Amino acid sequence: MGALKELWMDMMEMEKEEWIRSKLGDNADEKSDEWFELEEEYDFQQAFYRDQAELQEEQEWHKAHNFKDMYAYVSAELKTLQEKSYSVVKKARGVLGIQGDTLMISAWRAGFALKAYDLMNGVSN
Repeated sequence: MGALKELWMDMMEMEKEEWIRSKLGDNADEKSDEWFELEEEYDFQQAFYRDQAELQEEQEWHKAHNFKDMYAYVSAELKTLQEKSYSVVKKARGVLGIQGDTLMISAWRAGFALKAYDLMNGVSN
């Protein structure tokens, strides 16, 4: 662990101890049940504050980004990809690419997305 991180962790531990001592008063015993309960309460409180900060950061990000513009951009890119014709590309180890309605690869595992037309309800999926 780096020295700066260790210093930060020590400071956080001291802050926790000060908070517990402020709750228990002068007769605070670090081995008492009350100490452990307050330690747990402090940890839960800090986790809650971190979660709230992450949520606020996410909300601010969403406010700062216009999703209509993003949707329009992604839709245009997808339309461009749909209009392109793909040809077979030959590589030294095999054939890669799309030929007609067939995806040809030389790998034993692949991930891809498929858009299909549902004849039952007439909707593209």
